[in-house]
Amino acid sequence: TPRGGKEMFATFLFPEGERVSVLEDRGAVVFRNSPTAVQIGALRPVNLRPSGVWILSDDCTLFAIAGQYRGDQGGLGIEVFSVIDGKLLAAAELPANSAWCGTFTPDDKQLLIGTQDSVEVFDLSEKNWVREIPFFQNGERDQGVATRGRIAGGFGLEGDAFFQTAPTTIFTKPAQVNRVALSRTGLLAAGGGDGVVRIVDFETSRPIKAFPRIEKEGGVELVAFTPDDKRLLYFVRGTLHIVDVANLGLATTSEKE
Repeated sequence: TPRGGKEMFATFLFPEGERVSVLEDRGAVVFRNSPTAVQIGALRPVNLRPSGVWILSDDCTLFAIAGQYRGDQGGLGIEVFSVIDGKLLAAAELPANSAWCGTFTPDDKQLLIGTQDSVEVFDLSEKNWVREIPFFQNGERDQGVATRGRIAGGFGLEGDAFFQTAPTTIFTKPAQVNRVALSRTGLLAAGGGDGVVRIVDFETSRPIKAFPRIEKEGGVELVAFTPDDKRLLYFVRGTLHIVDVANLGLATTSEKE
């Protein structure tokens, strides 16, 4: 299971090669050794529900949850914990209506959260959101496709994934950022629910390249850079695409076994 996925069960591979399962259990996030199922640790969110987006840093020292607040508070937030001692290091309300994925920067100084149409950047030292990186142009992110039906719970806002302009008309947003990866060289790749992988410069937010949806393929299921940052991998509906970062051209495509 990719790091930063929106699951209630996930498996992470720690640096020493230990395979660890993470699951929700009675209000806590529990870590278990996968082969033996022995519990090796647990984190209990302070104000968030334990389900949501789970994010583990590359060195496996930080663990973040992005999800809904408990009770009637409403809204979304993040909580970042130390895996070493389980202490809460930072918490904040998420300045967006959705959270689909996330990753830590390679230096563990910032947390990135993929939302409906952007990536929000949280600085762990400042304990605050420092900027938004949009992945859809202003015109694209605000337009939708009219469909007939009703939204359960009433009208949505134009910034939501679904918003309703009349009792029989719903507008759906183009896609969501459902996988994200950041290279040590400063390339930020986001895989969308529309099957498109978009690459921008992390420091300037300047668009660099977009790999379009291929025929009838679905949303991007995995985005990752190789450890040497020379290649970008993204997985869409049974096909693994491998991109040579040097020229940002499609190097090869291999079918899932």
